[in-house]
Amino acid sequence: MSKQKAVIRLGEPNTKNRSKAMQLASKSVGVNSVAITGEAKDRLEVVGESIDIPCLINRLRKKVCRADIVVVEEVKDKKKEEEEKKKKEEEAKKKAEEEFKKLWGAYPPPYSGGYYRGLPPTPMFLCEEQPAGCHIM
Repeated sequence: MSKQKAVIRLGEPNTKNRSKAMQLASKSVGVNSVAITGEAKDRLEVVGESIDIPCLINRLRKKVCRADIVVVEEVKDKKKEEEEKKKKEEEAKKKAEEEFKKLWGAYPPPYSGGYYRGLPPTPMFLCEEQPAGCHIM
């Protein structure tokens, strides 16, 4: 199951109602964390797996005060997203290296690093003997 986050608006935001609401929510099945949010401290943020939100709302209404659902959304794990992103980057890097090797083989490209390197070195043969025949100079 995936994690979900529910934001619940509480009716009368006083400290007694907030603490009761947090206690009730923390005792619910599947709840991992509970927090008070919002500018007026009137919202209860509940995070967990397979939370029965309508049941939680009914209990809050019976025992604490008025409660309404504001948002229910899925929470994505940051670690999993980062791992997937790193894997994609590594695969792209490997593909780029393979294409580079296919194009250039063992030699570096003729223009790299901001200066011109020229083509790969070719072997030079020097003959010290002068060929026999017509010698003008």
